[in-house]
Amino acid sequence: MGAVSWSEVEVDGTGVAVPEGASLLSAVRAAGIELPALCSDDRLSPAGSCRPPARCSAPSTSPRAG
Repeated sequence: MGAVSWSEVEVDGTGVAVPEGASLLSAVRAAGIELPALCSDDRLSPAGSCRPPARCSAPSTSPRAG
């Protein structure tokens, strides 16, 4: 297996290291913030509405944000 590449992101003022390509939801949760998301609730069966190309979105201050 190859080495995992990591990215440093800032979530609500907290720096968080997440695997390259991780979802926004994963980064928020890694920062210790509880964010409700039906698409990742283990108690629910998949509805099919949360698969690519559908994406959760939130404002970004990244220089790469377009």
